[in-house]
Amino acid sequence: MFRIENQLKDLMLTNVEFRIDNKIIKKGRVKVFNTKQFFIKFKLENNSEFKDYELPYPFRVERLPNGFLFDYCLSAFVPKTEESFWKLKTMNHESSSKLYENYLYIVALST
Repeated sequence: MFRIENQLKDLMLTNVEFRIDNKIIKKGRVKVFNTKQFFIKFKLENNSEFKDYELPYPFRVERLPNGFLFDYCLSAFVPKTEESFWKLKTMNHESSSKLYENYLYIVALST
């Protein structure tokens, strides 16, 4: 967790977009972020309004040239060769988060 905090410091006071499948979920200027237990909470400023955006801690984090990739895919958590992976795949996921089995991109916008 300490490593991700050091990496996310680069986003401070930067305009960012949170994207899933090239769809913008949230955007704004990162004023502050913090991690607590299993969540990362961003405080975003957009048009002089402040909003919080809370994300569960991803299974895998990858640094990109213009931001970050948060991997919420089961294969990043449990190898496909494990029996537990296939048990998790067969569970009912109707009420699951939009992050489930997805990639979240945090893209730093040039100003």
